[in-house]
Amino acid sequence: QSGRRPRGNRVAIITISGGAGILMTDEAIASGLAVQRLSASTVEKLRPLVPSFAALGNPIDLTAAIFDDTDLCRKALELIIEDPLVDSVAMANAGLQGEVATKVAREIVNVARRSDKPIMLGWSARREVAGDAYAMLDELKIPHYRSPMRCMRALAALTNHALACGRHEARKTEPLLALANAESKVELAASGTDLAEHQAKRLLVRYGIPVTREALATSASDARRIAAEIGFPVVLKIQSAEIPHKTEAGGVRVGLKSAGEVEVAYEAILASVRSYKPDAAIDGVLVQEMVQDGVEVILGINNDPLFGPALMFGLGGIFTEVMKDVSLRLAPIHASVAREMIREVKAYPLLTGARGRAPCDEEALVDALCRLSAMAIDLKDHLAELDI
Repeated sequence: QSGRRPRGNRVAIITISGGAGILMTDEAIASGLAVQRLSASTVEKLRPLVPSFAALGNPIDLTAAIFDDTDLCRKALELIIEDPLVDSVAMANAGLQGEVATKVAREIVNVARRSDKPIMLGWSARREVAGDAYAMLDELKIPHYRSPMRCMRALAALTNHALACGRHEARKTEPLLALANAESKVELAASGTDLAEHQAKRLLVRYGIPVTREALATSASDARRIAAEIGFPVVLKIQSAEIPHKTEAGGVRVGLKSAGEVEVAYEAILASVRSYKPDAAIDGVLVQEMVQDGVEVILGINNDPLFGPALMFGLGGIFTEVMKDVSLRLAPIHASVAREMIREVKAYPLLTGARGRAPCDEEALVDALCRLSAMAIDLKDHLAELDI
């Protein structure tokens, strides 16, 4: 490769074949490239150079006329590559061969010498019939591929790499959140097992991650008092490190709207759990405020023995369990990476206010992911995994 790197993902697609242009456009969009119209001034300058039926949107179908006049080929390519809305050029030359191929290659080389934007070519002619043209391109390290699709996939890979390098450089100056909490390390080291929800939430609070208002009840009257202090409706959940799946044990009641309902639910939960696992050590029943009308998301840590702590983000419920619609990164992460994680899941539009709903607080999610990342690093010798 010539060493040229695109500064963005906007590609101009030049072709003499409408079909090839459509295929390349579809591949570009699927690979994350932007195929947008040229600037109005560029189109205005191109119009008198090409036949009236040439398509000057993007893809840009200049028709075979540009190969009848290779000077026209150079002028059109110059205008397109100099457009400020273009970061790279992909050009499909079909099976062009012989003397015409050599002349076109020479014009492409001349333009490439005067620009730092990458040019990649889809050129299907065999080397035996376009050897001189390919030799000129190879000398200047202008990549050419036997099909327009391979050309576009290569350009997408180059663009994604260049943009990733740019993000990496920018992050060198971006602050990275670091947190430390000795109490949490002592608590986890002493535990040796799963934490109950109320214990895990104390851990989150120490790292500045907000949790629901709640308190642990050890009697029905306790639960009644706590619920009145929090305000109805409330949720009751069994608390036992030995019962991670509370719903299966009958250990959850939601939407409790009165003190009487709370007392009945408390006794029902204990009876159900004792039937489910008679020997389970029970800490009590957690009384929580009931959060409503939000979009459920999941944040997680998985401490991989080889790579260290990895972070996960996804929308909750079926999006995580069935659709596997999650994003993953190794900790620690910067705020910009947290934002990438949130925006790359397919269900992201649900967070932006789909179907008239109010948009969610994306910055709160960014902050939570950064704090979870800092927590994962601080507790990497003590914490195996965690899901919120």
